[in-house]
Amino acid sequence: TLYAVWKRNPSLSFDANGGAFSSAPEIRYPAAGSEVSIPSATPERTGHIFAGWSTEKGASIADYPADGSKKITMPDADTVLYAVWQKQKYTITSKVASDGFEIVGLLGEYEYEATATFTIKTAAGATGEPLVYVNGELLAAKNGEYSFTVRGESYVLVAVADGSALTLVYSANGGTGAPYDNNVYKSGDTAAILSATPTRYGYTFLGWAEDPEATEAKYKKGETNTYTFGSESAVLYAVWQANTYTVSYDANGGTGD
Repeated sequence: TLYAVWKRNPSLSFDANGGAFSSAPEIRYPAAGSEVSIPSATPERTGHIFAGWSTEKGASIADYPADGSKKITMPDADTVLYAVWQKQKYTITSKVASDGFEIVGLLGEYEYEATATFTIKTAAGATGEPLVYVNGELLAAKNGEYSFTVRGESYVLVAVADGSALTLVYSANGGTGAPYDNNVYKSGDTAAILSATPTRYGYTFLGWAEDPEATEAKYKKGETNTYTFGSESAVLYAVWQANTYTVSYDANGGTGD
């Protein structure tokens, strides 16, 4: 009796390399020397753009583009293709409420997780102290400098503490995507509450309140609301309600609750 003798083909697998697949491609076993198409499965990674695949884990340039236009010639050895990532770039928008202040050193664009550092220059004769908000959160200076880590499109607002120029600030309050109001107001003015909706994973947005700990919205989502200024600028905080989920169990052939 003669028995067949087999040699396993080399494996071809895919590593998201810091990202994640919604549906990971299966390990393949193509014959050595064969031309193999790259699967269409695309991994995702926060703050990054998927550029393609490389045989080198630390590669910055993809050997095989993300569009699948190039095939791999299968080596005679197990091979791992690693996802290649490029950092996303985000735009920084800024607004100064008073002519007495100037933002110095802030760029218009930064890569994901870069540190944005800047100072505030005060003009001669300017009154009041600057209040610096980044994405609706008050930012304190350290040794005369302001800095924050960029993790998305960001908005820098320089308000004035003495009430000479009033602003309405929106804080996502644990979420992302708060709107921003570029207008400058004075005492007694009325501002329309913006309709843009922030998001927060696992929560439902209810509206806005002047208390960051509020559980009920003073300015409810979907309603037409206005805010009337007193003598100071104001911050409106997103109000969130935690989502509830149902977990079900299946005895899978057994019994019992």
